[in-house]
Amino acid sequence: MSSSEDGPSGTFGAAERSRRILALVHTALLASVGVYAVVLLFLRSEIALSTAVPPAGTRLFLVLAALGAAQFAGATFVGRALLRSPRSGAADRVRLYFLLRGAAAEGIALYGFVLGLLGASASQVAALFVLSVAALLLCAPARVSWEETLRRAQSSSP
Repeated sequence: MSSSEDGPSGTFGAAERSRRILALVHTALLASVGVYAVVLLFLRSEIALSTAVPPAGTRLFLVLAALGAAQFAGATFVGRALLRSPRSGAADRVRLYFLLRGAAAEGIALYGFVLGLLGASASQVAALFVLSVAALLLCAPARVSWEETLRRAQSSSP
């Protein structure tokens, strides 16, 4: 038992292992935004967009951007409510909090991918990818934010 990671019952060691696994998942989510961009570039260069279907307009971009932002805000709100819930252990609630926010941030990149497949401009697609990366960086399970969130979850436990 390492004194820097484990408390009296090994809770902090388990929480640190959870954080490291979650950081790996979070890194994969972040990397997938790049994968979406590469696949989209490949598809758009290899497959001519049909001229029969008009490209996606600014209105769809604005709707998807607003939906993505609302989805991330909603996941943050639900995640904070889960942190106060006594349903499971504090580390489990913290892990779920970060996973919910990461999945919501990833969804924004998927909106950009679909928008790109619909023929939207590269700037609109890039804007959604950038918004997704920013949200993913905002909700990264860094050690400091993990520990702060874990303390918050533990203080709200009965």
